[in-house]
Amino acid sequence: TGLAWLTYYGAALAAAKGAHIGCPTVVNYFPPKLRLPIALLAEAITIGFFVLLAYTGMQVVLILEGSSLVSLTNVSLQLTQSVLPIGSVLFIIAEILRLPEVIESAKGDGFVDHELEEAGVKPAKA
Repeated sequence: TGLAWLTYYGAALAAAKGAHIGCPTVVNYFPPKLRLPIALLAEAITIGFFVLLAYTGMQVVLILEGSSLVSLTNVSLQLTQSVLPIGSVLFIIAEILRLPEVIESAKGDGFVDHELEEAGVKPAKA
């Protein structure tokens, strides 16, 4: 349970910082006129996925009403599985809040590859 919560909430935090899974180097190879529509399409797909996950996660939570953990009978399965809709909504909020930064990066010099940045590698310019 704790691992699932850590994973979903950590993913939402990564999304807020722009460090979630992505392919910034590939997007950066496109000229700015194409980079913006591609980046917006990627954002729309990401948000759409998490809307679907939040909806499905809420259905799971509703189905589990009255169920509890086998080992901890006082802990509701609804509580443990609530991470699905909550984490998804947090991810959606993070993506929406980052949208101005995404638009600016797409129109400007491109996106930062946080993995390369963390490793101290400077990406090659297209």
